[in-house]
Amino acid sequence: HNLRVIKSFFDFDVVVFACCTLTACCLKKCEAIFPDVKFVGAVPPIAKAVEKYGQDKVVVLATENTIKHSEVFANYPNVKKIAMAHLAEQIDCNLNCLEVLKDCFVDENLQMKDCAVVLGCTHYNAVKDLIARRFCSVEVFDVCEEVANALKTEEGDSSQNGQMQIVTSQNDGFLAKLWQRLKEKQEDG
Repeated sequence: HNLRVIKSFFDFDVVVFACCTLTACCLKKCEAIFPDVKFVGAVPPIAKAVEKYGQDKVVVLATENTIKHSEVFANYPNVKKIAMAHLAEQIDCNLNCLEVLKDCFVDENLQMKDCAVVLGCTHYNAVKDLIARRFCSVEVFDVCEEVANALKTEEGDSSQNGQMQIVTSQNDGFLAKLWQRLKEKQEDG
């Protein structure tokens, strides 16, 4: 319904679902309703991790709904999936001090034998460094980078001539800076 309302005001050609859960739950429905619109979704980059390490050495951290509804998991039955209950909300609430979330990654399901951690939620990029520190020997695969690459592929080189700009939370301290600006703006007025 919301997309129909937005479409009545703006004539868009591309919609980016920068959320794995939204992609898993809504992408196919939206493609059916708007066949003339290209949708770019956020899909956990499991294939890259599995190609490099094999299914038994990969763990995916995602929301429960992403794990439940994403079709990508069907292709990788031996990949370990861990639902991180409320982590996205905790990230939103602690953008100015993400270090308080370090204990979220002390879990008996996360083991040192795992070689790769796939971030199956775009929020989790904000705690990518915490995960890397907790599991020193793992490679972290980031869904935000995949969304940006998919959009660049979709739009060709238009990002180079100023028609499109891509900013992800991976940009140097972007989320913390944004949070601080919003907080200052709220205090000012």
